[in-house]
Amino acid sequence: MRRRSTDAGRLAAIHRESIETLGAQSYAPAVVAVWARPCAPQRYLDQMERGERYFLALAGTAGDEVLGFSSHRLEDGRHRTAVFVAADSPAVMMTAAR
Repeated sequence: MRRRSTDAGRLAAIHRESIETLGAQSYAPAVVAVWARPCAPQRYLDQMERGERYFLALAGTAGDEVLGFSSHRLEDGRHRTAVFVAADSPAVMMTAAR
């Protein structure tokens, strides 16, 4: 399913949430603050326009709940990837329960 530019707001929210909750478990507060700063919807729209691809993990009966996302781009001839998961997603909850 091709997602819409309206997904950019949810991508930004998940990205910030993942950094501030899950990232905060492993990184210093100053690092978390710097990483979370650029999480604004326009950032993702600009990156999509430049060719970065986003892959969303969806749930819900209509596939309307975004649990997380990954991204891929080429930068200076190198593959760059990232994965972010909503802190309240079932996958994170199951991992935390182990």
